Amino acid sequence: MRDVLSILGPFIAVALGAMTGSFANVCIYRLPRHESIVSPGSHCPRCGEPVRWHDNVPILGYILLRGRCRDCGGPIGVRYPIVEGAMTLLFLGFWFLEGGRWAPFAADALFGLALVVTIGIDLEHRLIPDRVTLPLLGFGLAISLIPGGLTALESLIGALAGGGVMYLIAVVGDAVYKRETMGGGDIKLTAAIGAFLGWKLLIVALFAAFVLGALGGLLYLALGGKDRTIPFGPSLAVGALVALAAGEAIWTWYTGFLR
Repeated sequence: MRDVLSILGPFIAVALGAMTGSFANVCIYRLPRHESIVSPGSHCPRCGEPVRWHDNVPILGYILLRGRCRDCGGPIGVRYPIVEGAMTLLFLGFWFLEGGRWAPFAADALFGLALVVTIGIDLEHRLIPDRVTLPLLGFGLAISLIPGGLTALESLIGALAGGGVMYLIAVVGDAVYKRETMGGGDIKLTAAIGAFLGWKLLIVALFAAFVLGALGGLLYLALGGKDRTIPFGPSLAVGALVALAAGEAIWTWYTGFLR
C-alpha cells in the first residue's frame, strides 16, 4: 500500500493542490467581505447563479468557459486560474521537498494555503485578515509540540522575534515618515511565519522579503505607480516560501561564509 501511495503521491499532490487552489479563491474573495467560506456554494458574483460542478473544475473550467460566466457572460477574473495553478505547483513542490512524507506535506500545504490567501487578499484589498494570520500562528505553535521537527522553544522564539521586529520597524517608520508604514496584519503574519519556521529560517524569510519588497517597489515606481501604500504581505509570504524550500541551505551557506 505504501509503495502504491509513493507512486501515486505526486499525482495526488497535484489534484489536492488544484482543489485547494479553488478553495483559496473562495477565501480570497469572501474573507475581506466577511462572508462565510462554507456557504452558499460557488456562484457568480454578478448574476448570483450557482456554478455548475463541471464548470468548477480547477483551471480546466476556466479554459472551457473562456473566462466567462455560463449564465450572464460576465468575465471571470484571471486570478482564479492563476491561484489554482500556483497551488498545484506548490503542492507538487511540497511533496518532493518532504520526500513523500505525508505529515510534513500536510503541514506545508496548510502553511502554503494561508500564504497564498494572504497574497491574494493583500494585493487586492491592502489588508491581511486576522482570520488568516491568527489561526496560522496557532497552527505553527501547535505543531511544534509534535516531536521530530521544530521545538516548541524555537517556534515561540520565532513568533516573538517575528512580531517584535516588525512592530519595532512599524514604530520607527511611523515616527520617521509621520504615517503608517507597517500594518498590524504584517506584524501578525511575520509572527505566524516565525512560529512555523523557527527563528533561524525567519531570518532567511525576512531577508528574502525585504529584497523582494525593494525590487517590487522599484519596479512599481518604474512602471509609473503612484500609490504610496505598497502591500508588504506578498513579499513576506514569498520570503517564507523561499525559506521553507531553501532556508536550511541558505543558512548553512551564510554561517559557513562567516567563519
